[in-house]
Amino acid sequence: MLDNTVDAALLCRQGRRATDVTNCLDVLGRARRVARDLAPVALHRPTSVEATSMGFLQIVQRDDELTIESLPLLHDSFAFFGWVALYDWAMNDREALLLEGDVQSYRVLSAKNIRVATPTPVPPTTLGWYLFHLSAITSYTLGLVGCLCCMLAAAHRSLESPWFHFHEVVGAVWLTRNLKLLRALTAVACLASASMGPLQLSASIARLEIAPRALFTSCVLGGETLWLVYVLHDVVLPYTQTVVSRVAPWTNMAAYSIIVARDVLAPVRVSSEIARQCSVIDLDGMVYCNSGTVHVGSTARCVEIGLVLAVSVLLTLLLAARSTHSAPLAAATLPNALLPLAYVAVASPDAVAASINLNAPTAAMCGIFSFRGAVFDIKLWRRLHEPTTLRAHRRRTSFASCLRHAESVDRRQLVVQLLKLLSGLAYVVISIASNIAYVSALSTSMANDFNWATFNSSDALSHLTLTNVEAQDSFFQLPPKTYLGPAPASLLSNTSVELVGGNILCGDDQRPFSPSLGMAIPFGFDSACSWWLIDFFTPSTTAITFALLGYNGCQRLPMSSADVASCCANDIYAEATCTDIYGAIQAFLATYDGAFTRAVDMALDVRRDVDALDIELIQLARAPPLNTTQLLRARLLDPTLEASWTFFGWVYLYEWASAMREVVAFHGDNGSLVLLSSVSPPVSLSLSPSEIPLQLSYVCASIVRYVTMVLLLAAVIVVGYVTVLRGAVEPWNLFEINRVVGHTWVGRLLLVVRSATALWLLNTSRLELARVGVGTVLHAPALSAFKVILASSELTWLVYILNSLGSVYTQQYTRSYAYLSTSTTWLSAMLLALLLPQSYSASMDRQCVYINMDAALDCTSAIVAVGSLRHLLYDVAAALTCVVGSVLVERWRIPKRPPMAMTSLLLDSTSYFMFDFAAWTKPNRECYLDRASAFLAGLVSLHVDQTMYVFDVKNWRLFTYDTPRYGLGRLDRAIALYRIS
Repeated sequence: MLDNTVDAALLCRQGRRATDVTNCLDVLGRARRVARDLAPVALHRPTSVEATSMGFLQIVQRDDELTIESLPLLHDSFAFFGWVALYDWAMNDREALLLEGDVQSYRVLSAKNIRVATPTPVPPTTLGWYLFHLSAITSYTLGLVGCLCCMLAAAHRSLESPWFHFHEVVGAVWLTRNLKLLRALTAVACLASASMGPLQLSASIARLEIAPRALFTSCVLGGETLWLVYVLHDVVLPYTQTVVSRVAPWTNMAAYSIIVARDVLAPVRVSSEIARQCSVIDLDGMVYCNSGTVHVGSTARCVEIGLVLAVSVLLTLLLAARSTHSAPLAAATLPNALLPLAYVAVASPDAVAASINLNAPTAAMCGIFSFRGAVFDIKLWRRLHEPTTLRAHRRRTSFASCLRHAESVDRRQLVVQLLKLLSGLAYVVISIASNIAYVSALSTSMANDFNWATFNSSDALSHLTLTNVEAQDSFFQLPPKTYLGPAPASLLSNTSVELVGGNILCGDDQRPFSPSLGMAIPFGFDSACSWWLIDFFTPSTTAITFALLGYNGCQRLPMSSADVASCCANDIYAEATCTDIYGAIQAFLATYDGAFTRAVDMALDVRRDVDALDIELIQLARAPPLNTTQLLRARLLDPTLEASWTFFGWVYLYEWASAMREVVAFHGDNGSLVLLSSVSPPVSLSLSPSEIPLQLSYVCASIVRYVTMVLLLAAVIVVGYVTVLRGAVEPWNLFEINRVVGHTWVGRLLLVVRSATALWLLNTSRLELARVGVGTVLHAPALSAFKVILASSELTWLVYILNSLGSVYTQQYTRSYAYLSTSTTWLSAMLLALLLPQSYSASMDRQCVYINMDAALDCTSAIVAVGSLRHLLYDVAAALTCVVGSVLVERWRIPKRPPMAMTSLLLDSTSYFMFDFAAWTKPNRECYLDRASAFLAGLVSLHVDQTMYVFDVKNWRLFTYDTPRYGLGRLDRAIALYRIS
């Protein structure tokens, strides 16, 4: 910047010593040579810096007058140093400030800041990990079903199967829309992100390079985005129907080609910007700055891909609207209710006739398996008799059989019915209230993936202190001891001895000096062999207190005045008030001796452990007449030496325990030494909030909120049905709102997550920060009884899942044992939480792993466990035991319970076995279901004129049938299941 116009002699004369001048001239000479080598590099002197009039402020006193003067950075006499200061500013070692006053403003540079070592943040991989494994579940499911279909095709020699629509059909049956959406969004996110890879320029230099995706990768990712189209097609299938099989392949291919071509011809680029933005916390507590941003993804590309896919679906809808073939199928040709609409839309009309005879591979794609005269449907999770399953989906029923006289009900029955209805509605309200309360409880408990409420990187991670207010006040009033220079009395008393080193790795490289100056520094991370350094302490009051506790504990007596005098005499940095400092701390320990009883009792155990390690300090010395180098050794807590050395040994131990020093064993040919290192200055680290994972807790809490919102919405709609139908519903079915809505409208996968959150809450202890004076302490409050009851009730979701899965075996016993298993599990979970409350555990066991031999050490010093896998397994075992035990009890109590006679292909296993049909079944086995209960089971109904419309959300199918003109009875306003399936 100065164009080699620097007067080196004039500049270097400002050195304080001759060696400074010599070194300055040498450095400047080398700098000139480097500048000549960089001559081709164009350097532009920025005029904006000079225009800012930036400088350093100096307060100058002339006579009795104080004035503020500014030294411009680029003044001719100071330009060299000014450019150095500007370089520091560019490297973030200084800050530029504008000081505005009432009279004048100054632009100044700050002093040079000491850099704070910031750990390299680990990229947040948690969300990506979840997306990867959820996408993998989709792949595994498709692969397993594909292998199964291939084996069935080979065994049955069946070739006529919808192989070209495998993804649509299998995805609609075997995969949930959630998984398909996540897989599509994952592919979209990959296509909307730049592809980068490391480029190794040399053995030690590497940089990121834009690496365009391979054509094969782009094709694969483009194909995966079509899962979003499949989901949208599923939604509109009741409208488009068979048009999908004729139009969708072309629209899908067009969307696929556009997405792949866009990624290949115009891939996403990396962009970056430098714009420093800072925010101040508590005025002078902390400044958080964001210096730049690197964009590796493009929101616009995500929108583009989404629009392309949406347009392809919109074209399908438009063609469906213009096609005459998109009208609903005739009543006589409506397919069997077991067939998924995704298969109906792509299959031929003959293949989906009311009486079906699917080949084995096609049936497997549709989730239907036939064996030994029975059919098992995975969508309903029910075992059905084959003749019933394969019959037409509806019957022709004359209106004569539908007409009936008004039902006569006496007043007593009306009162009983009203009480039942009010009880059912009250249960619905209480259930929704408990769900909302559970969401509120989780909002604090699941604040992070540790399930550690109130845990964050600025409080709980930084403060782990324990004290009380009264002792705190007295402790902070103790006089401080600034320095402490330990030395054995035998070494100080021998004036003829000279020390030549204390570093076992260096030997006697130091210039001889007297022990009265202190002990030579031992080995360490920052030790220099040829540099003369003294080992000393800058002890905190806590360190002196710890050392006195250890000394008193070993001696079983407080330190005597003679011992205090010895400590001060052998301390080369002893203050004039040395004995007063020790006396004040001794008085403090005597005042609060009860609080230190346990520490004093542990002193002898600590001493035995240290003696067993045989930790030593060494000094290399020379003494006449031979003046040969000798190795002087002293054990850390050697009882044969003076009292002061034992006290100094406890200070050494404190610094070792505080991770300021290390103990290393050196093994040689003639013996071994276990030595204590020099002090390593602590490194200040800025804690990153990203170190605390939040993704899992956020996803789990969101799922719980989603389930609660679904239940709340279902409850509101059910109440609406009850109001419109004027109470003509089955009250007992309202008590199944959680169980039935959970399986029908939410899905087992999300219910598993919800039950897992209950296990998480029950088996995790809370650790909270409590303020005590100026310090904080972690304490573990017990889980409140309300939360225990609440979380235990949420564990019944696991029982609901087990009841549903086991209904294939339990059949007609399901309804009777389900209530028993639910109540016993709830009670068992509460008893386990109250009798075996979860408590945290903490252990200190430092384990280190070296990286690249001597590059770094990765250490784990302590572990705090707030959860218990054993207690979690207790809860799961209790749930399993209650379910199995309830089944055995019911089979023992009623060994020959008659099977259910009602047949319907619209109800899954949960609603089929848990609903009460006793009052809704006619003697001729014609079964009805009230519309409120039907909504819980996923059957959305609408009665318009003489037509009943029933939409099955499970199979995404629409059914209609005619109703009597003047039917006003309870059954006339219900859904006639026998007329649909």
